[in-house]
Amino acid sequence: KIKVFENLLSAELADEIENELLGGSHEWYLMGNVTYDDAPGVDDVQAGFNHSHIQYSQVTSKRVFRYLTIPYTVIAKLDISVSNITHGRAWLHYPSLKPGTFNSMHNDQTEPHISIIYYVNDSDGDTIFFDKEDRETIIHRQTPKKNTAVIFSGDIPHCSSTPSKWRSVFNFVLEPVDWQKEVQKLVAL
Repeated sequence: KIKVFENLLSAELADEIENELLGGSHEWYLMGNVTYDDAPGVDDVQAGFNHSHIQYSQVTSKRVFRYLTIPYTVIAKLDISVSNITHGRAWLHYPSLKPGTFNSMHNDQTEPHISIIYYVNDSDGDTIFFDKEDRETIIHRQTPKKNTAVIFSGDIPHCSSTPSKWRSVFNFVLEPVDWQKEVQKLVAL
């Protein structure tokens, strides 16, 4: 239930997005924890920067229209039916003094969904995916590679890990028309 698309966008658009997000023209807002501000039981909290473009299905940033190419390209490649994009967020993790430390394990929302993580730049700070039943078992690791998207069933717990260099991603949450049917398309590919 995890699909990886390399070279998702044109190289030109991927470069434009990277330059915009990492070049100083994008607005960023400090978050006390890159997963949740109040994550319980986290000893080493990784602060970072966030910019929410879509929140609870409402557009919250004029910049979102530039970045909607990411989820729409995924939707077209997978041929899935989506009723809503409930969240669209950009993240910027700064270099950590403890690279490789796992951040808080989570699911992007409680309702059935499909998640997209799009890597804006080459970095480290892998995204770690865990088994739903045995949350100690790692089922997939994805190293951030520019212009790569990871699409996965929203019931798979996951977390980022702290990078040794700047790491920027987009996270989109899609609400499928028929979650069971659309998730099966991930398995079939």
